Amino acid sequence: MTENKRSPLRLAWRHTWPKRGPDFTAKDAADGVGRIYRTYHDGDRSWYWCASRTTPLGSGFSASKIEAARMAEEALLPKRELKTTSRERLASALLWVVGLAVLATFCWINIVAPALVIWRALME
Repeated sequence: MTENKRSPLRLAWRHTWPKRGPDFTAKDAADGVGRIYRTYHDGDRSWYWCASRTTPLGSGFSASKIEAARMAEEALLPKRELKTTSRERLASALLWVVGLAVLATFCWINIVAPALVIWRALME
């Protein structure tokens, strides 16, 4: 399949049937299958795409072969395949620490401090 200048396709698309027209399939690592083929839709030639695992994940019509392949891949593959970067992990850790600080402050103000006041009053 030819590709345009936008983001490259992530799966290897192959002819579904040897020596037989514009019909392609691709498989992902999790046994998902995508298929695109040329057809007529609403009186116009277009590309039909579908994606499935054990159940259908999506299907539809697209104006071009590359757009149909992208739509099938989008349905098959997770939105984010890349691992998080060190900057993203750091930001996540900082948010977690800030959350803990907020929780500790809340507990001190609403639980510990009143309990200390009551305890001191009872000990006097």
